[in-house]
Amino acid sequence: MCSSSASVIREQVYEAIYSRYKVRLGRSDLRQAGLRSLVSECYRVQKTRRKPCICDIKRDGIDPYLKDLYEGRYFWTLAKHKPFRVSAVSPTSLHIQKDRIETELPREHLADSWEKLRSQGKITRAEIENSGFVMGSQIVALLKALPGVEVVSENPIQLIFTEQDPP
Repeated sequence: MCSSSASVIREQVYEAIYSRYKVRLGRSDLRQAGLRSLVSECYRVQKTRRKPCICDIKRDGIDPYLKDLYEGRYFWTLAKHKPFRVSAVSPTSLHIQKDRIETELPREHLADSWEKLRSQGKITRAEIENSGFVMGSQIVALLKALPGVEVVSENPIQLIFTEQDPP
């Protein structure tokens, strides 16, 4: 947003407040109320994300919620606590950034691992990797972020599906 459009928005807000409440506000009034400025307050508003519960995921699968759950967020592998970021979620894959290198994780790998976890009630990283899926450590970390999934063992890494929403 350029400064000229910010000043236009600010003036519109000031005029709307005056026309409705007959009060003129200045920047100092905003600061006294605990607001930095209208423009910076606009940027403080967080992007809303849908946070599904277990019933949503059981009904719809994880596919409709991937973007809200993962895009733009940082995760850490369970074994070595190495950070990675899901930079984007496309129709075919999740774009994973680690060590300044971006790779693609096919959505089917995550969805198939989720279905196996849900149907069997547990899954290990070794089972994911033995299924021929790449980036097993990242898949495990992403599955752990789903509601109802808990880590029960770290050596070997094992996840269980409890079918209970976290508090």
